[in-house]
Amino acid sequence: MPSKNRGQRKEWRCFHCDEVLRTRKAAAEHFGEGNYEAEIPLCVEAATTEQKALILTNREMWERVQKAERQIEDLEDRLDDYEYITRKLTKKPSGTAHDLEHEWDFMQGRVIAAESKANGTYKEEKAWA
Repeated sequence: MPSKNRGQRKEWRCFHCDEVLRTRKAAAEHFGEGNYEAEIPLCVEAATTEQKALILTNREMWERVQKAERQIEDLEDRLDDYEYITRKLTKKPSGTAHDLEHEWDFMQGRVIAAESKANGTYKEEKAWA
C-alpha cells in the first residue's frame, strides 16, 4: 500500500515563535542538529540574547540613576549648609549671594579698622563736632 504523504513536503513548526520551516536544513538551523535536550532553539536563544542585552542596559541605566540621585542628595545637603551659613552671617531669613558678599565686605572693613586701631594708625574722625 503506497503512503498518502509521499507527495507532501514535510514541515516543522516551532511552538516558541510559530515559524514554519520547510526544509531539513532550515529546521536543523532553527532547532539544532539532534541533541534536542541540550540545544536551545534559535528563536529562544536570540530572544534570550536580546533580553540579556536589555537587562544589562537596564542595570547600567539604573546604576547611573542611583549615582545621579546620590549626587543630587549630596548637592542638596551642601546647598542647605550654604543657606544656613548665609542666614547666620547676614542675619536674614533668606540671604542671597549679594547679601553674603555685602556682609563679607563689611567684615573685611571691620578687620582693617581693628588692625589699624591696634597698630595705632587709626584716626577717629568726629563728624558731629
